[in-house]
Amino acid sequence: MRVSFKPQPTDTTCGQTCISMLTKYPVEWCQAFTDKVNETCDYDLVKALILIGVSCNRYNNYFESLPKIAILLIDQIEGGHWVLLKNNTIYDPARSIYSLSGFKGMLTKQGYEISGYIEIANNNIDY
Repeated sequence: MRVSFKPQPTDTTCGQTCISMLTKYPVEWCQAFTDKVNETCDYDLVKALILIGVSCNRYNNYFESLPKIAILLIDQIEGGHWVLLKNNTIYDPARSIYSLSGFKGMLTKQGYEISGYIEIANNNIDY
């Protein structure tokens, strides 16, 4: 199934918006699943994904090889930011849609990096 890009409704709902794009649930529901209206950590996202029925694995280190589907943590000067990766396409809820290679180049130019990710292992949903 194709991912439908969604802009995050506030500056601090990137994690919930990534789950929303992946699962098709409204962002508000994803906020309820994470028990967070605003900023989320990897634990919050993993908990929400499991509640929804999505199997996932959390990795705190970024390796050169990325999985086919994952929610990536970007370390920025302003703090962490979550984006969705599916089939070498990045869905950045704060900005736009990018190719993975173009996104990595943009991160390098800005001094940001991928610091970890949540791999979507298997699912009980159609994405």
